[in-house]
Amino acid sequence: MANSINNVTLVGRPTKDFELRTTSNGTPYCLFTLAVDNPYSQEGKASFIPCIAWRHSANFLTKYGHKGQLMSVEGMIETQSYKNKEGQNRFVTQVLARRVQLLQRIDENKVSKPKQQNPLEGYVPQEVYTPAHESSFDGVAISDFFDNSDLPF
Repeated sequence: MANSINNVTLVGRPTKDFELRTTSNGTPYCLFTLAVDNPYSQEGKASFIPCIAWRHSANFLTKYGHKGQLMSVEGMIETQSYKNKEGQNRFVTQVLARRVQLLQRIDENKVSKPKQQNPLEGYVPQEVYTPAHESSFDGVAISDFFDNSDLPF
């Protein structure tokens, strides 16, 4: 199935604040549920979609995202199966988030900001960069690099 396409784009609101977790080897991830409005529902019901974000996306969500904040998730549908403690087969379908984007302003009171530092503070350059136009290729023809004798035309 090389021609299969597995793309999902959702816009909704997380049902609770994000919690950063790590795997046994230290890889950060975040499980969350996204409430997505169903435009065809006459009662205004929402669908609740389980999602997982990894690494930088997980760190971003736990730092800046909050319950109820409008966001978009782009990713793919992932299915898994496993046996629980009772030996029963369980199946999980979730969205593997490749890209997450917050669509509302962040409430400044809810975000803990790290102290802003100048990344260049204390930096002293050790070398001076020489632009490429001053290279040793001046005066060399491109034909000096290629042998045209093996071309069929």
